[in-house]
Amino acid sequence: MSLAVKVALLATKDLGKNERAVAIAIAAHANHEGKAWPSVATIANYAACSERTVQRCLTKLVQLGRLAVFKVAGIATRVYRLVTGAGRTGTASGVTNQQGR
Repeated sequence: MSLAVKVALLATKDLGKNERAVAIAIAAHANHEGKAWPSVATIANYAACSERTVQRCLTKLVQLGRLAVFKVAGIATRVYRLVTGAGRTGTASGVTNQQGR
C-alpha cells in the first residue's frame, strides 16, 4: 500500500463513506508529488459509485478544503491533490489555473 493511500485513510476518517472512497481513489493514483489525474470514470470504478456521486464528492471535498484541483496545460483532465494535516486550507473554490506546483 502506498504512503499516499495510508495518509488518505488516516486523514479521511471523519468524512462520509463516499467522500472517503473518492479521496482514497485519488490517493491511489497520486504520483510522488501527491498529484493525480484519474478520470471521473476511473474514480467511480475505484470508489464503487456512480460518476455523478464522484462529481458531488469532488465538489464537497473542495468545499471542505480537503482537495485542491488544478488545470494544467497539456493534460485534458484536472489534476487533484489531497490536502491533509497541517497543510489543510479553507479555500472554497479549490480550482486554480496554476501549473500544479
